[in-house]
Amino acid sequence: MERQPRITLSIGSQRWVDWNVENTMEPDIGEELLENFRQRTRNMTLILRPGDRLSHYADRHGIPHLALPPELYQSHSVLKQRFRDDTWARNDSLVEWIRRYEATAPDLGLVFLGETWIPPRIFRIPKHGFWNFHPGPLPHWGGYLPEFMMLLNDEKEARGTLHRVDDDFDHGAILAYTQELRIPEFAVPHQLMRDICRLGFDTLNDCIDKMRAGPLEPIFPPGQPRENASMQRANREARIHWPTDTHRKIDCRLRVFRSYAFEPNSPVHPLHASIDGTDRDVADIECVRASEIPGPWLRAVPGETLGCYRGNGPFMHAPILRTSEGLAVVLLETIERSGISRSAPIVPGPRPRQTNRADLSRSLRLALS
Repeated sequence: MERQPRITLSIGSQRWVDWNVENTMEPDIGEELLENFRQRTRNMTLILRPGDRLSHYADRHGIPHLALPPELYQSHSVLKQRFRDDTWARNDSLVEWIRRYEATAPDLGLVFLGETWIPPRIFRIPKHGFWNFHPGPLPHWGGYLPEFMMLLNDEKEARGTLHRVDDDFDHGAILAYTQELRIPEFAVPHQLMRDICRLGFDTLNDCIDKMRAGPLEPIFPPGQPRENASMQRANREARIHWPTDTHRKIDCRLRVFRSYAFEPNSPVHPLHASIDGTDRDVADIECVRASEIPGPWLRAVPGETLGCYRGNGPFMHAPILRTSEGLAVVLLETIERSGISRSAPIVPGPRPRQTNRADLSRSLRLALS
């Protein structure tokens, strides 16, 4: 194609303050992508949810946009059924929206960090179909929250995937991967997702430019994800398992589930563990290996409470538990009346210890005397 391809871009506002991250100056990754495309004079029309703040950016820069109809942000199973039996054709507003979309005469549809599945009636409208950018390595981590699963799995590298949209979620033929990213040792989910998305800008632009010479050939055929990074799976991982979790695994869980403050009705569960037979939310944990504090307490079984921490600081009076590799001081979550966590989220990078071995040893001696 000689001219710039006409692109429709389905994108959501992704400012990390939406996750209640302390650094409210984190840029909106959606705005970053639009600015990147605008500088390359991409010919684009946006598809946005009603009320998305990216509409203000689009208006400022003269970018046309369509409001995504509510019929299209429903679950995968509901949309599949509705478009399989053609009930959508009896919905006048949806039929009219599809006509308006067809009138944009798109060459390509793009989904960036899409949360909803696009039905075939729509993804077949553009000349080159729809592509989706997924912030994880397909086909391994398909679905929601791949950044959670990569960190919980303690993986060392990450990359994003550009693939064609087809009848299944995160399933279509793979067109390209981003450059591989080395995951920092103390990364948290929003940091990892942001870094993968920024690598995705170059991958998207490279593939769009190649498409101007003709259709892109996939590097891998369609295939089901080997593992699903679902919300349900993430929530199962939000629990500490004292008998089996290593200290590294506990740290992974802590960085994933305590990297943002929880609000009421959050779809992601807070980090929690059994303390004296009661399920309690966890704000912070500091672990010590058995070799660092030898003593009779090491005969206790993992998960057993041995006493409380007698040192100063935020961990004062926090319970001390036996772990599979030693001991843990567990700071329990305190919830405001509003239901919002009182604890500050964990930020990327190493953190200074707030407990010490001398106070921990003294606390155990007092508890067992």
